[in-house]
Amino acid sequence: MKKFHRSIAIALAAGFATATAASPDTVEIHDGAIAVGTTTNWTSDHIYRMWNKVFVRSGTTLNIQAGTLVLGSNNSDSATVLVVSRGGKIHAQGTATQPILFTSEKDSLAFKGALPNNNASRGLWGGIVILGRAPNNSPGGVSDLTSDISGDTALLSYGDSTKPDPHDNSGVLSYVSIRYTGISDYSTIKGLQLCSVGDGTQIDHVESYVSDEDGFDILGGTVNLKYIVSSYSAGDVFYYSNGYRGKVQYLFTIQNIIPGGASNGVNTKIESADTLATPTSMGQMWNVTYISTGDSTGKSLLNTYTGKYKYALVYKKDGAGTFANSIVTETPYGGVFVDTSALKDSHKSKTSDSLGHNLVIANNLWDRIGSGNSLDGVASGLPYLAT
Repeated sequence: MKKFHRSIAIALAAGFATATAASPDTVEIHDGAIAVGTTTNWTSDHIYRMWNKVFVRSGTTLNIQAGTLVLGSNNSDSATVLVVSRGGKIHAQGTATQPILFTSEKDSLAFKGALPNNNASRGLWGGIVILGRAPNNSPGGVSDLTSDISGDTALLSYGDSTKPDPHDNSGVLSYVSIRYTGISDYSTIKGLQLCSVGDGTQIDHVESYVSDEDGFDILGGTVNLKYIVSSYSAGDVFYYSNGYRGKVQYLFTIQNIIPGGASNGVNTKIESADTLATPTSMGQMWNVTYISTGDSTGKSLLNTYTGKYKYALVYKKDGAGTFANSIVTETPYGGVFVDTSALKDSHKSKTSDSLGHNLVIANNLWDRIGSGNSLDGVASGLPYLAT
């Protein structure tokens, strides 16, 4: 299994190597370089190095040409992160042969090498955050990331208190690789974080690789994701909460145990942020492939809750949804864990309740599950999953 994990890592690293044939001209990007109310174009004949927070503000568009290399500085005064605020748009449209690469300035991949898949390569810059006006279940329909990222609340808010738009359009991310993210600002920043992003936004063929936090983190919204890779993250591979109601199809994930890492997460964690919040999180996940750590010694590394990739799926705080037509393998303990400690009584014993919470897990292949491949091994103590 270790050889298999290594071969996958090499393939992932090599798959985006064509994005690095850039000229030595480097454009330094500080906040304000993307002028408000304008369209800014980043082209593949330059390297772009971001410093600190770089905002794409309302009424502003950032176009990134296929094959462009974007670096996150490691020497900023605060964490380097690209934030697309509400009303701003990013059009990062790569291709299969000319993907767009966001990575650390320390990444020697830009110079025909590759950083190793280890702890030293994690958290070298922040990541990408997109904020929209689609619905979420925060009080009043609006929340912000000021507890995670330093900056102006108006630029870091998501949702809409008066007219949330499930079809909100924040642009395009297609054939994009996001690498070595997760540096801490106020809190750790994710690889790709989508907050109240609407289904008018296109997210496909996007990779998060070796993050020190969650690979993909979705808070509310209705955005759909397709052809997604999340590999070797220290946090959760994929996370949705805050009333997310979108669809995810063709998600591929692979994990390895991080020696001594206290922040190891699970493959996918689903929450609603609060057991009484509406709408509840109820995303749909189809055609997923999960390859977990494959190390039975992972059981001895677990805390009393769920961490260390013990399960493929963890549902908390009334988080629900559909997980179907998928393959799950190499989980150290079980397949599914539902934390019923804070749930309404009606959700503890059946698949839906009076508030319309629905949990559907169907037509999946479970193999090499630590506690066994039977229903009891995959979802021990959860009889309603069999209905």
